[in-house]
Amino acid sequence: MSREKVNVQTFCRAFCQKEAWIAKGWREIPSINGKNLFNWEEVVKNVTSVCPDIVNEATSLGISEPIEVKEQQLMKIDAVFMQRLKTIRNEKELCESWSSKGNGKERTGGVNQIPCIDTFFQQEAAYNFDMTHLCDYTLPNGLQFETVAGIFGTSKWFTNGHIEVAGDDSIACVPMGKKFFIYTRRGVTSRWLIRNVKTVKTFTKLVENGPPPGWEKHFFFCLPENSSLIVQPALWAHSVFTAEGPSFVYGWEAGDSKDCGRLGSVSNMYAQGISFEDQATIRQLKDKDQQR
Repeated sequence: MSREKVNVQTFCRAFCQKEAWIAKGWREIPSINGKNLFNWEEVVKNVTSVCPDIVNEATSLGISEPIEVKEQQLMKIDAVFMQRLKTIRNEKELCESWSSKGNGKERTGGVNQIPCIDTFFQQEAAYNFDMTHLCDYTLPNGLQFETVAGIFGTSKWFTNGHIEVAGDDSIACVPMGKKFFIYTRRGVTSRWLIRNVKTVKTFTKLVENGPPPGWEKHFFFCLPENSSLIVQPALWAHSVFTAEGPSFVYGWEAGDSKDCGRLGSVSNMYAQGISFEDQATIRQLKDKDQQR
């Protein structure tokens, strides 16, 4: 794809405010103020009073749709690391900052450069790494969780439509940079997003044209504040466009033991949106569930 076919700067300016999205038929995910909410039970209680229609007590997460928790208190990143991120100029400096002691928890893996799914941003750089030792967090009861992951990008970036591995619930914080998030409901519209939003061009075209006719109630967006946390329930597909860098996003993915149909739905409905390696992982997880 040539850069001339998509004017990224014009697109970013046009859709940096939520009013432009709403005018195109997009629905903004609901939000709550999390300044005085210090655990997931308090978050769900607040959601119950603000938007009770999305409360789902049958899941460990407690909600059935994405929500933005503004001024969140559930995840706190190491202040020294966060300050260093703002001045990092290259991979070496990132590795040095990541290697700091943090909260004393064990570090796993390392800092790994990742390619952009679309060659449109092939000149830009992004890195992923384990963040568990650099942040403190609160989890809902019943979720099977392993690590907190982080992605640092030097400039603009794009992530194609996908669901999390094994259809997990997830949260994300964007303390630096500006990102545009698209979400689609669990089921047919999530499969549509996975199949059709694979490039910068298809992302920008979808945003500019609005959701497919008749599906407006299934397509959502979020322009998260740097102090926010986004909660995404299992099997909701999403795609992300980084409009302003450098940027940093971190969060976790976790499987819900209460959601019995989750793994079956992943392998039966979303196979085109996951790699062969991840499909093998899902089959192993299903076998473990059946043995319990």
